[in-house]
Amino acid sequence: MKLSEFVCTKFGNLICFAYGLFIENEPESEKDDKSIEELFGLIYEIKTGETYVDDYFSQKMLELYFKGFMVGGFSLINSGYSIQSIVEHTFSEIKKRATNDEWLYCKNVYDKYLVKLHSYYGKEELKLLIARRID
Repeated sequence: MKLSEFVCTKFGNLICFAYGLFIENEPESEKDDKSIEELFGLIYEIKTGETYVDDYFSQKMLELYFKGFMVGGFSLINSGYSIQSIVEHTFSEIKKRATNDEWLYCKNVYDKYLVKLHSYYGKEELKLLIARRID
């Protein structure tokens, strides 16, 4: 689903924040390939509303989207605020500006994405810590 610009930026930063927390202090492995492919697909979908297709133009656009969201995600990680307050605050901002469809999409995709990250990296305590707590 293509999200409005504000919602897309906040949500993209949030999923990159979650990704960054899960990969922190992890040695590189083949599970990284799966998790980064998942992240790429998600980023492309929220920016364009389309499924990622591996062609030159899509690759270049994805590279731009990815860099922007990763900067936002790692800025959140390094902000000094607690993980829970970042998640709660970001979701409250999304909820204020999202349409009902966007809000439902963000909630569902975020929850599913955390389950996938957990399946790749474990870290049950992290999954619980960054779980969405706003409805």
